[in-house]
Amino acid sequence: MAKNLLAKGYALTVYNRSSKPLAWFREQGVEVASSPAEGAKEADVIVTMLSDDAAVDAVLGGEDEGCLATVRPGTLVIDSSTVSPELVRALSRKFAARGAIMLDAPVTGSAPQARDGILTFMVGGPEEGFLRARPLFLAMGRNALHVGPSGAGSTVKLANNTMAALNMLAVAEGLSIVQRSGLDPEQFLDVIAGGGANNGMAVSKREKLLTGRFPPDFAARLMVKDLRLATNLSWELGVPLPGLALVASLYQMACQMGEGDSDVAGLLKIYGKLSGSGTGEA
Repeated sequence: MAKNLLAKGYALTVYNRSSKPLAWFREQGVEVASSPAEGAKEADVIVTMLSDDAAVDAVLGGEDEGCLATVRPGTLVIDSSTVSPELVRALSRKFAARGAIMLDAPVTGSAPQARDGILTFMVGGPEEGFLRARPLFLAMGRNALHVGPSGAGSTVKLANNTMAALNMLAVAEGLSIVQRSGLDPEQFLDVIAGGGANNGMAVSKREKLLTGRFPPDFAARLMVKDLRLATNLSWELGVPLPGLALVASLYQMACQMGEGDSDVAGLLKIYGKLSGSGTGEA
């Protein structure tokens, strides 16, 4: 995302909690901040993408070293992390008290889509902030939709990831039947491509599913985190979601079986291990 902003001519100051990803930016002459607070103090716009609620709360909301400590009135804060709507609303209120506008703007897609600049942003927060941020969204992705007030972007993202996990579950179960029967999994994916059984996971994870190699674009342990957030939200809303409960338990099982750092498509391996067939193994 930062590389795409740089390529579109935006002046950047960058910060990362680990230093390794910053080497490329230093080579390009990009200013590197020593803390979120330092990075925020002169920023007109702050964009964050972090792993979980605790990280977002520390980087954005930290009173000493977080962005909140130095944010200026009028600054636009965009968080593209997948976190709880409750945290987003709390941080939004804190930034509003400093005269800043916060948007929750998580994305569909993972590392390949971010690299290729084809993300879709689902954005919650004030419409005036969305309109101001839209050129930035289109510099990092191909579409941006304003879905409602603060927290709405996070809510839509949790609904999206619930469906993505269930789609991956459906693909894994279908492929398990085919492979256990000694049939051709590649031909099976070609078959479903023409009908209602097809889904985005079958398309985007095709190579991983056919090779049995699952380097992470989106790790299973992060899916567990997202499904936990979705479960909490479903309880708050009073919406029974038995499919969510099932797929969350399967991804938790995947982590316990040593696949937490594998891609979410590695769920196929879990079916192989459970059946003793080696389905999904390279």
